Amino acid sequence: SCIAKTSFDGTLSPRFMRALPYNLDHFLAGMLLADLYSTEKASPRQPSFAWDVLGTCAWIGIIASQQTTAARHALPLLTIVAYLGVFRGIWLRYFCSLRWITIIGGMCYTLYLNHFYVISFVSKVTIPRLHNVDYMSALLLQCLLILPLTFLLGAVLFALIERPFMIWRPFRSRPATATPVPESSVVSGSSL
Repeated sequence: SCIAKTSFDGTLSPRFMRALPYNLDHFLAGMLLADLYSTEKASPRQPSFAWDVLGTCAWIGIIASQQTTAARHALPLLTIVAYLGVFRGIWLRYFCSLRWITIIGGMCYTLYLNHFYVISFVSKVTIPRLHNVDYMSALLLQCLLILPLTFLLGAVLFALIERPFMIWRPFRSRPATATPVPESSVVSGSSL
């Protein structure tokens, strides 16, 4: 898939490159990971440091692959190896099981949906005031404002909106509760 995508990069329409058939390898990688995860739960393997090393290299590769289009095509394979490192490694599993990491993971969709609004707001306020500041200082200041505000807004919206819907199960069958029947509505056998 990586080789095929790289060889067709310049010839395909941008619209097709955003469509599911072109990105099917990402979808299939996710399906494979879901299957591997459920298999790991059913029959867990002994964690090893080798998977920590492979997984860490894959996570670094994921970040590095964003530099070129050709390298970006390796993302599904790198993602599989990175998550296998989390499933089967010792330190990666420990790190990804930390409470604050799992909380951020639970909030990820809310953070994804709302981070742009924070970036837009902070940029409108700070950019006009930073015209005499060098790039790295301006970037650092923006990060110091954007990151905490994004997490704060994300936490509030997660607690108020997303979390209640994660708990709410409208179509789940509820246990039958016995309601007492009033004596006046009971029909005796003799009156029939």
